[in-house]
Amino acid sequence: MPRRYSAALFYFLFFSTGIGVMLLSVLIPYLHLNLTDAQIGRLLATQFTGQLLGALLVARRIEHSLLAGLVLVCLSAILLASEHRIIVPVLFFYGLGMGITMTATNIAMGMESRPEDRVARLELLNVFWPLGAISAPLIVRVLKAYGASLYSLIAFLMLAACIWFFIRGVHLSQIAEAEKETTSVNLRQLVHFCLLSFCAVGIDTSISNWMPVTGRRFFPDTETITLAPALFWSGILIGRALTSRIAHRVHWRSIVVWSSLVCALAIVGASLSASALLFLVATFVAALFVAPLYPAVLAQSVTLRGKNLIFFFAGIGSALVPWLVGVLSTSVESLRIGIALPAVLAFGLLLLGAPWIGKGRERI
Repeated sequence: MPRRYSAALFYFLFFSTGIGVMLLSVLIPYLHLNLTDAQIGRLLATQFTGQLLGALLVARRIEHSLLAGLVLVCLSAILLASEHRIIVPVLFFYGLGMGITMTATNIAMGMESRPEDRVARLELLNVFWPLGAISAPLIVRVLKAYGASLYSLIAFLMLAACIWFFIRGVHLSQIAEAEKETTSVNLRQLVHFCLLSFCAVGIDTSISNWMPVTGRRFFPDTETITLAPALFWSGILIGRALTSRIAHRVHWRSIVVWSSLVCALAIVGASLSASALLFLVATFVAALFVAPLYPAVLAQSVTLRGKNLIFFFAGIGSALVPWLVGVLSTSVESLRIGIALPAVLAFGLLLLGAPWIGKGRERI
């Protein structure tokens, strides 16, 4: 059955949303120099809340949801660019559009793929989001004089995607047929996949947010603060690219179990490191092996009824787990213990991915 869309459209969308999601955090220092941390936190929370709710609004007709998300992001970005400042209500709808677009893109790619190709294609798709995220600071650094009008770049990218959407044909016949074959799921299976996505994304965001802080705290006289983020994103990119090449030959549960195990050990190693070099190596290895987890889980759940909840729990994990790391670190007065929390989740993910858990959903 021929595909109606080139995978390049989905790759372009994920690259663009990577830029769009990260743009706010990169622009804030240039736009609002007098904001308190609490005010900055509210801005970030506003966009994130929109993204989180957007995952729940993706309808069964994926092509309609995808187009609606693109239009909402485009209009919101135009408003943000025209006002030359961050307007909180508009930022919420901008995040909402991003949440719809990212969720619909993941589902569309998964449904368009043959079952045996699904893990590989979703792993490769999720390479492009961090590429966009890495590009956002570079774009702002070059074009920072334009301030909030940089949102016009996001509007242009979303408009280009809309045009591409129509040129390639609006009727996603392969996706439409896959939607008719959406698999029923019982509550136990749905909870299982929600927990898998919660843990996978929670571990990912904990490492990305806390490893640079940890490096600065314990190795202040080194270049760790600069190298840790670079090594993290390099590990994510390499991990997903490599997994996309071997996913045809490796069962998804094997990916989850072994990646979780090595990731957990690497996080423990980072928390115990006495030298900057060992810390950086452990950070890279943790990123390398956390990278395949979420796409592997998505590949098994994109055709389930109730899949929106799986994306919703992934969003909760991305916000809750890094926050819990901070709470734990504060309560025990030890950041080394705090950053061990994602290692505990990684061991939990290993158990959730084990062959005897959630049997019956081996292949989609």
